[in-house]
Amino acid sequence: MIMFLSGFYVENPQSNLPKDAIAIWNMADAKNTISKTGDLTAVGNVKIGVKLKTEESEIALHHGGDGVVASFNGGYLVAGNNKLQLTGKEMTLCIRMSNQSEKWDIPIFTKNDPVDPFSSILVQKDGMLKYIWQTSPARERVSPDWFKNQKNLPVDFFNGILRIGVPVDMIGNNAWHDIVVRFHDTILEMFIDGVLVDEEWTHGSLYKFQGPFLIGAANENGEIKSGFNGMVDHVALWNRALSDDEVIAISGGKEFVAKRDLEILGPEQASLQYWHPRGYNTSAGDVMCLFNEGTFHVFWLYDRRHHGSKWIMGAHQYAHVTTRNLVNWTHLPLAVPLIRSWESAMGTGDFIVNNGIFYAFYTDCGSRVEFPEKPHIGSGIFMATSNDGVIYKKGERPVIEGGDCSIFHDDKTNLFYLVKNGKNEQGQTGLVYYTSPDLNNWTMQKDLLLIAGGACPHLFKWGSWYYLSVSAKFWRSPNVTGPWTPNLPARISQLSYPKTAEFTGGRRIAGGWIGDKGWGGDLAFFELIQNADGSLGTKFVPEMIPASGNPLNLSFCTSYSWLAVHPRVSAKDSLRLTFMKPQKESTAAESSVLISAKDGFKAAMLDKIPQNVRITMIIKPSAGAKSFGLCMRGIGDYDKGCELKFDVPEKRIQYGEPQNGGPEENLKENIALNEIDGLDKSFTLDVIITGTIIDACIDNRQTLITRNYENIGDRLFFFAKNGEVTFEDIKVCPLLNKN
Repeated sequence: MIMFLSGFYVENPQSNLPKDAIAIWNMADAKNTISKTGDLTAVGNVKIGVKLKTEESEIALHHGGDGVVASFNGGYLVAGNNKLQLTGKEMTLCIRMSNQSEKWDIPIFTKNDPVDPFSSILVQKDGMLKYIWQTSPARERVSPDWFKNQKNLPVDFFNGILRIGVPVDMIGNNAWHDIVVRFHDTILEMFIDGVLVDEEWTHGSLYKFQGPFLIGAANENGEIKSGFNGMVDHVALWNRALSDDEVIAISGGKEFVAKRDLEILGPEQASLQYWHPRGYNTSAGDVMCLFNEGTFHVFWLYDRRHHGSKWIMGAHQYAHVTTRNLVNWTHLPLAVPLIRSWESAMGTGDFIVNNGIFYAFYTDCGSRVEFPEKPHIGSGIFMATSNDGVIYKKGERPVIEGGDCSIFHDDKTNLFYLVKNGKNEQGQTGLVYYTSPDLNNWTMQKDLLLIAGGACPHLFKWGSWYYLSVSAKFWRSPNVTGPWTPNLPARISQLSYPKTAEFTGGRRIAGGWIGDKGWGGDLAFFELIQNADGSLGTKFVPEMIPASGNPLNLSFCTSYSWLAVHPRVSAKDSLRLTFMKPQKESTAAESSVLISAKDGFKAAMLDKIPQNVRITMIIKPSAGAKSFGLCMRGIGDYDKGCELKFDVPEKRIQYGEPQNGGPEENLKENIALNEIDGLDKSFTLDVIITGTIIDACIDNRQTLITRNYENIGDRLFFFAKNGEVTFEDIKVCPLLNKN
């Protein structure tokens, strides 16, 4: 065979696939070019040895190909024989292919076994490219005693099945793709064009991975079903995990992979505010913060499938990012990854530095499944250490019994404190605590730290006050062990399980996550404020407010055309719109609106508001005003939208939706804050709307965040009910970079 490459003729080009494979089918002929574990047999309309065009051939040489392919038009190939078998804890599968049809239900690489219900290995179905990994059934791998009372894990767990995949729309349907699936002891990964698109965390060895295999067909109901229309350049199998460099090399090289990484996953967001890890099934979970020598560390639980990985055990790991100015962020390798097959997930713990050594305390979350090789029963709190704060070495055995925990050092007592849920010696349930002089030897104390229990405790000191949070509710005390006074409001943010750390200048920054249709979501941060009595509030972190453009020119409805059709507003009512003319040098109008609704509900409206904006204003309620607020991304005549309502008598701020042409009356605790004083006085309001997130800061002393999925209107309503309210100095500024 002769082919043209970069102006030169090349005879018999060689594939750059690693030659230690156990099988390589290059499609130049029917031979398995590596071993005697089986050649190819063509069935139906499929041709082997089809030469690519010059341009495609040149590209193929950089992707492990040789310029010769198999062309499928409904037929299929039988590959290998029953001597071709992969076992153990490592393997790599590589397929370079192009689907030339719009059909979504396509078998690609399967076992030719009509009685195996999991014979499909790689298929394109339901808009997804899917890979099915199989190990031995759970009863062969899990302690028998554990099986007696366990019923809540998915069927796939008992069958030893894990599934990974990627939406075809993300990678492109009709192009050539290098598909690499790699299994290495504790992790299963899928790469498309060298880009990691999905992963799972495994337990067990390969099971029934044996030829013969089918390329372009699958067994269904006892019959072989084909239907693939496209081309396959090569298929290769290794009984080891290829290295990252090898995966990149057979996927087109570093430059090509970097290009595809940006195309498939998109650019990395610069700021960590409202930040989501790249990938279609990724999310960020619980946050742990640490400040050391001018560097602010954020550790967070890296999640896929909303806690559904590793048979819904979670498979969380500690990811790590740092900053010195809250503007520029550095993403580092996983700090505490899963490295043992018996580990289910890294549960929420804490980080601390002592004598120059970084300590990570984490829970192995192993109480749901007991694998025989596990060195302890149940869940344990482990300790990992690091000399540089980046690479951590895990301990071999737990420090104490497991659970979410917090680690704190008190300068007054010169002791370390470990706080977790549990029972004390008297059998009382709540937050128990241990003390240690050195982080290695821990003694449980007699009394509970707090009667209330919950998830993700956090103990810290700020100034002369000690603070304790559990399940995102806060208490304070002048002493490290209490007694504790509840903060008002008890939950100072709607973020899930925030934890804090100090920052330069005596500040304190907190991070947490806002859910996105399941466990985990986007990271978000706020800055703590400390009131004179020691109580806590929150405000936006100034350095992390998204950049916005100039204010828009605002124009309220002056003709009453909208007001006239609104069920609760008419032209003769006392709704008054007032405008402040822009100064000569101003780039946009500053406006205000006075709404007088002493006996009922009235609203004013701005339209053509962008989806991603920053909205600021001053709100001045008159004496006796009961409730008022905004409705963002509004639709119709106050029909739909995301409402932010201030209820003065109830001292409550609440997100909601319009209800019967007016504000929502039902209290939703998960998106409300109570015990907020000062709503009857003038205050500022700052709102960030980005993507599906709406985040508000009230008077620089309280934040409230929510999700907005359904409402995508362009109307901004201002309303009052049973009172008179002025909204002044309204500015609407489009965000420069939508998250």
